[in-house]
Amino acid sequence: MILIQARMSSSRLPGKMLKSLGNKTMLESVICRAEANRSGLPVVVATSIESEDDLIEQFCLKQGTACFRGELKNVAQRLLEAARSARADFFVRICGDSPVIDPRIIDRLVSAHDAAQYAVTTNVFPRSYPKGQSVEVVSCVAMEALCKRIEDAADKEHVTRYFYRHSDEFSIQNIAHNVDLSSLQLSVDTADDFFAINQLIRQYGDQRDWEFYARMREQDD
Repeated sequence: MILIQARMSSSRLPGKMLKSLGNKTMLESVICRAEANRSGLPVVVATSIESEDDLIEQFCLKQGTACFRGELKNVAQRLLEAARSARADFFVRICGDSPVIDPRIIDRLVSAHDAAQYAVTTNVFPRSYPKGQSVEVVSCVAMEALCKRIEDAADKEHVTRYFYRHSDEFSIQNIAHNVDLSSLQLSVDTADDFFAINQLIRQYGDQRDWEFYARMREQDD
């Protein structure tokens, strides 16, 4: 299953999940692109039980997208419970602020994960793809072990940070791009990011692959 991590209470850009990018909300863009995966994985939005995230659940209901709700700050536990509810062996983690996430990257990492017994298959350890193209495939067995260990609030919020800080204890496979594009920003963290991505989508549409958007961002910079 693909879990899209989403909440309305972003500190730098509150409400960004349901802001419009072109003809879709940002969350809708992420859902549509994730659903285009060819690995046959269902898509679930994992949000919190806080009242402000009722809007996300209502949006998912209108879209016909599955929604799971759990703790706001313990995101690691939220994602584990969502995966457990579907009896999944692994889940793909995507952040909801990645409106041009490329489903081909999802397929590539899922295929690599299926081919071996890793705790985590990732493209951020170290990062070589642009921000906004981050994909992590996590074994539920490994996630259960992580949730039993973590006590630090930052580890609970950032989900996979503990894996990377204790990489000697977990088997981690990193999928790298052949060129380091880690400095490029294709996610929406701030109002400036939102403006830049919105301009790209309005000018070129929302169906391009990630390389195209990366080239356009490089030209803008």
